[in-house]
Amino acid sequence: MNTFWKPASRPVPQSDEGIIVDSYAHVSCRKYQPVERLVEEMDGAGVDAAVLVQPLDDFDNRYLQEALARYPGRFKAVGLVDLRAVDGPGRIAALIERGGMCGIRATADFLNMSRAVEALAEADGVLLTHLPSGISAHAEGLAAIAERFPRLRIFVPHLGWPKINRNATPWWKETFSMLSSYPQISVGISALHYYSETPPPHEDTWSWIEFVLKKFGPERCMCGSDFPLLLEIDRYQDYIAPLYSNAFGMSPGARDMVLGGAAIKFWGFEAQTRPRGSGRGQY
Repeated sequence: MNTFWKPASRPVPQSDEGIIVDSYAHVSCRKYQPVERLVEEMDGAGVDAAVLVQPLDDFDNRYLQEALARYPGRFKAVGLVDLRAVDGPGRIAALIERGGMCGIRATADFLNMSRAVEALAEADGVLLTHLPSGISAHAEGLAAIAERFPRLRIFVPHLGWPKINRNATPWWKETFSMLSSYPQISVGISALHYYSETPPPHEDTWSWIEFVLKKFGPERCMCGSDFPLLLEIDRYQDYIAPLYSNAFGMSPGARDMVLGGAAIKFWGFEAQTRPRGSGRGQY
């Protein structure tokens, strides 16, 4: 059991073993499950830190802000902005610069609103895509954003939706091959339960993971759970098991990069030495 993390704990630890960051999880007091439940799962699995992503259609980001205050250093948070509201793009800067958010969850409508993207880039926030229609349909738009704002960090979770309604996403490989040429774009290895038709560890998704690792490299790939949605099929610790056991034949350094090192750099977590003897969960 990982006992290092406590409420109001120190920044993210680091050790010879490497740390683990869950780069995609949902918590809410109105939808899904509260942050305490996520913390229990993280502690049991030996996950050190996580990125909290605001649920769709909920523009009240205060619960995420409260979670950041309660567990300083352990979480980063990605908020949601109602672009239909008066001065919607103006609220982006407020959330990033004064509201504690490190990024904004961006739907297709967000990507098509240049003022919103510009405001996020100026605030040095992360653009986290939500594109369930598949990454291919938005390839040109993402490429244009990456070229216009070369310092804007872009995070594509869930392997870019390689399947839509159980069907393969057209041009998925070609799209990711093209997007991999933009160094500010990183990919989340998450929501495997959503695409898989086999039990954990969802080996029918591994070819996609291998492809993404090859195109983007371990320094731009991060694992994520999609908590609590994965609990409908998996145990929480199942999301990291293939990577932790190194099913993809990576070097120890590359494996640790995907499990946590890439996320530390991309999301701006601080690192600190893990005390000797602190535990890891069972996989």
